[in-house]
Amino acid sequence: MNATNKSAAYHVTASASKGSGCYTGPMFRSFLTVSSGTLASRLLGFVRDSVIAALLGAGPVADAFLAAFQLVNVVRRLLAEGGLNAALVPAWLKARDAHGMDAATAFAGRVLGTVSAAVIAAALVIGVVMPLVITAIAPGFVGRYTLQFAVDDARLMLPYLAFAGPVTVMMALLNAQGRFVLTAFSPLLFNIALIAVMAVLLVRQQDPVQAALVMAATIGVAGFLQLSMLALRGAKLAAPLRVSFDPEMRGFLGRAVPGMVASGAPQWLMVAGAVIASTSPSAVSWLYFANRLLELPLGIVGVAMGTVLIPEMTRAVRGGEQSAIAHAESRALELAAGLALPATLGLMVLSGPIVRMLFEHGAFTAEDSAATAQALTWLTLALPALMLFTGVVVIPLAMTVLLSFHDWGQYKGVEPVFILKNWHEIVSDPYYAEMFWRTFRIAILTTLLTAVLGAPEAYILNRMSGRWKSFFLLVILGPLLISVVARTLGWALLFGGNNGVVNKLLMSLGLISTPIPFMFTETGRVVALAHVMMPFMVLSVWAALQRLDPQIENAAMSLGAGSLTIVRRIIMPQIMPGVLSGAIIVFSLSASAFATPAIIGGRRLKVAATLAYDEFLNTLNWPLGAAVATLLLVALVLIVVGSNALIERRYAEVFR
Repeated sequence: MNATNKSAAYHVTASASKGSGCYTGPMFRSFLTVSSGTLASRLLGFVRDSVIAALLGAGPVADAFLAAFQLVNVVRRLLAEGGLNAALVPAWLKARDAHGMDAATAFAGRVLGTVSAAVIAAALVIGVVMPLVITAIAPGFVGRYTLQFAVDDARLMLPYLAFAGPVTVMMALLNAQGRFVLTAFSPLLFNIALIAVMAVLLVRQQDPVQAALVMAATIGVAGFLQLSMLALRGAKLAAPLRVSFDPEMRGFLGRAVPGMVASGAPQWLMVAGAVIASTSPSAVSWLYFANRLLELPLGIVGVAMGTVLIPEMTRAVRGGEQSAIAHAESRALELAAGLALPATLGLMVLSGPIVRMLFEHGAFTAEDSAATAQALTWLTLALPALMLFTGVVVIPLAMTVLLSFHDWGQYKGVEPVFILKNWHEIVSDPYYAEMFWRTFRIAILTTLLTAVLGAPEAYILNRMSGRWKSFFLLVILGPLLISVVARTLGWALLFGGNNGVVNKLLMSLGLISTPIPFMFTETGRVVALAHVMMPFMVLSVWAALQRLDPQIENAAMSLGAGSLTIVRRIIMPQIMPGVLSGAIIVFSLSASAFATPAIIGGRRLKVAATLAYDEFLNTLNWPLGAAVATLLLVALVLIVVGSNALIERRYAEVFR
């Protein structure tokens, strides 16, 4: 049956299904096939996790193994569940319909060869820097022998990464042809191999450390078995194998990478959870098992629906069948909402019995079950907020980062090719270095000015009586109630060039003989930004002053210490964490500020925020603007995280 007939058949079936109001037709049957395979794989996954819990419990050995396994899951999600499949299926169908099966096979061979080479290279690099990788995803392991356990386990799992890429490509090619049975049930081999090995270890009562190493090595073998099964049935779909970065391949990667990152957003959030949990013993294990239960309804419905819907939607779009597209979308939403939501609520209500039934065996104690059930309840309650955070924050940021690796043409706009042109331009052009140095220079000067003026303000405010304290607190916080644009325009009127109010006042007082240029200068920007950011510094220092015990100051006075000594030896060390915390807030907000630098500084003295704005809205070079915004974000994150770590280390006693 040719593509036209398939589209027509799909349309007829969809129309009949829509008219009958029931879930009939090929899409629903395919969904049942994929969901059945996914369900079987997930059920075996629970058997696997149950045996892991029985073998390793929830101690440091389990934390190390599961942290390493988390790395494997991230790669698997990035490749398999959505992104690469969503890009490859339409591209393969397009090549087949336009140029025939031979062209589609050759294209698939280039994709398979390129993806395989990329994941092998990535696995080798990760293996070399594995201690740094584990430290990044589990910083709480540093200084504990759990870190070395995790490094050893992760390195033994690395062969799986080399197989994950080819497995994903083969599964996508089979999905494009509607051969869902093999792709749905091939993951069963992964879990079957692990369960078989773990059963032997459980019978032999193997030492947990050695058992974890054997299980880690088995993961690579299981990935090879899955690849072998797919290759036997679909080897002819991708030939010859070739590594290529031609324009067609770069365009494919430009479409695939955003989807890969977006589909892996929930997994990245779980990695973030593991980062926090690594500081507490056994918390990584509790979080992992709870998340596995939460993923059951989401995985069965979401993954299955995505696998089936992508090829069906591709055929409908290429056939111009608008009614088929709308019908497929409607049925997918109804199935997802009708199946996932009740299952998720059921997990929340029955979290305790389910956890005890699945995991409370062997080394996994009743206390571990209770902690896991509690984590599952909180994860379920937080799921709507998690999805909102993912959709509003994580995915837009990820898409901005990915946009920075695209090309831009004056007449073509954004081109979906994966390049480093924008980053090379930023690194090689001194203009950008000066612009970023100006951004951070203004932020540093603003931070220093707010610290010098804000700390005394907060101290004086803290010493005032109740009536005056309330009044001046309102005066200090009042600017926060006024628009930043309005406040900045007020400063523009005060500066007003050589004849501005500020220059006239200073000259009338005899403090200056010639006007000081404020507008379109860094000086004016610093002054205006300091006024905008001053409340944040005052509030941070004032909060630190509330922790200050007045009896210490009274004791110093009784011992004959002067006011200057009391301030220098007692008050300043106590409020310094507040000053530094306020400095972090002021610096980050000043470095990313747009309105004040744009109004006071104009376009002649651009900072990173104004440059990104110009690239997005004036020149329309979105990829370059995204690169500037990404670099600013990364720099601020590194500075803020590093500074916060130094503050907490230096003033650990104060924060206890």
